[in-house]
Amino acid sequence: MGSYLSIRRITSDGMLFPKPTIPLEIIISRLKTSLSRCLNLFFPVAGCLSTFYHDTMPPSLSILLDCNDQGLDVIVASAKEVTLSDIIILNVPSSLKSFFPLNDANSRDGHSIPHFSIQVTEILDGIFISHSYNHSIADATSSWHFTNSWSEISRTVSVSTISELKEKANTEMGTNCLYSHKPLLVHVWKCVFRAWKLQNDQE
Repeated sequence: MGSYLSIRRITSDGMLFPKPTIPLEIIISRLKTSLSRCLNLFFPVAGCLSTFYHDTMPPSLSILLDCNDQGLDVIVASAKEVTLSDIIILNVPSSLKSFFPLNDANSRDGHSIPHFSIQVTEILDGIFISHSYNHSIADATSSWHFTNSWSEISRTVSVSTISELKEKANTEMGTNCLYSHKPLLVHVWKCVFRAWKLQNDQE
């Protein structure tokens, strides 16, 4: 097993999307919230590898998956010099490698790095969402089961988040007459203000 862990590479997949119509900050927040909920179901993904040495003759060791809630990485990057057409063409630019997390890692690195990492890269006219996973805890089928479950939870979160915004806005205003679109619009503008680093009194 030690040999297997030392030679298997981290596997990566990615998805390319046109430029979204909502601020990237909202997308990242939604991804993180849904990912946190997904990890409640797939908790081993947030663990790490642990090695135990046994005092035997000959010497032996055991490598176990420690479900210690270590967590995983969500990386946000920017590559505004890259466009959708740059990625779609057959001659994929070498810079695309940087769009994937855990580059050059292998399975045994699961002792010190996350088993699963997400990277969201904003390009000029779209976003590229990639994930890398450790083959010692999941094969391709298991990985896609995890990402599909995460996607389903993310769609649910988007609806529940709007309901939470509506309830919060009505509570702050001391009313129950605000419909969902108004709190959502306020939230979007708050994100725009933070992204542009505007002051509250700046027009």
